Amino acid sequence: MMKILDIDLDFFLNKIAYDVDDTCGLRLSSEEYLVDSKENVKLFLEKQCGLSLENKVPGKVVNHHNEALYVWNEMIKNHLLKKPFNITHVDAHPDLWFGDCSITYIMTELTRLPLANRNYIEDVDESKIKCGNYLIFAIALGWVDSLEFVYHEKWEGEDLHKWFFKDFDFRTLQIELKNFSYEVYRDNMDRLKQITPLNIDPAIPFKAVPKQSFLNNDKYDFVILSKSPGYTPETADSLIPVIQEYFTDI
Repeated sequence: MMKILDIDLDFFLNKIAYDVDDTCGLRLSSEEYLVDSKENVKLFLEKQCGLSLENKVPGKVVNHHNEALYVWNEMIKNHLLKKPFNITHVDAHPDLWFGDCSITYIMTELTRLPLANRNYIEDVDESKIKCGNYLIFAIALGWVDSLEFVYHEKWEGEDLHKWFFKDFDFRTLQIELKNFSYEVYRDNMDRLKQITPLNIDPAIPFKAVPKQSFLNNDKYDFVILSKSPGYTPETADSLIPVIQEYFTDI
């Protein structure tokens, strides 16, 4: 089973930014959002992620985090990435729910299709894919075998949606996508747990691990780094070449 290390640059800040328009070109304040030291970032990559300068792995830098989905899409098509794969998501946000109408699309339209008919990005409504929800689309496409979320010290768990979890309960640690008719979904949003879904996708193991407790013991097959300019100050860009040292660009 292949394993991906998926890093967002905002993980290495002193605080988390929310409700950001990541398309407007504005950066966060470098006085309010402080960047971790290069030495600490290297220690995290080497001691906790298991990366090394001597044994670099393939990798790529993207601007916005949802671009990772397109990178994986092309790698799958070119037989460079075999699905399903495991993801370690190192980020200040879980990127499983954007808080918009994408959840309606996933639960009433996308999951209506048999999983065998959901293979590539071209099989979904790409207008619904955002930086804050691209991982749920990776799961809906059947690409993910397990997801490990390494979270920021200041993360409080407010941007996960219980409807995406088995039995509508985060404590199950199983992401399970369900399908309902639009009418049932619309009229019963407060009691969906009591209604039998039309379809249920296979559950995906989910684990949330605090930064200080995370320790990877396996080799990663691919690293992706997102700059996420709307969620980072310009000073964070100095960490990009530091992280790039640990992978060979594809």
